[in-house]
Amino acid sequence: MKRGDRERLDDIAEAITTIQAHAADRRSTERIRRDALLYNLLILGGLRDVLAHEYYRIDLTEIERILKRDLPALETAITTLRSSSRA
Repeated sequence: MKRGDRERLDDIAEAITTIQAHAADRRSTERIRRDALLYNLLILGGLRDVLAHEYYRIDLTEIERILKRDLPALETAITTLRSSSRA
């Protein structure tokens, strides 16, 4: 079954929330935290090819920069799209 736009937007919103929670959680082991962040970034799709096929090139410092620089804008855009799709 193919997922619709609304379900995909919901998936992205949930992944963003999960990324934010794991990024803030310094109690879990670094490996678990990293794996949780990378998996949820994979759901977002923007880094999918690198994360899935070129995982050995992942620079966690750059991942942290992406989370700080790009995630807030993506969250705003997804929130706006989800609101407009309800109308």
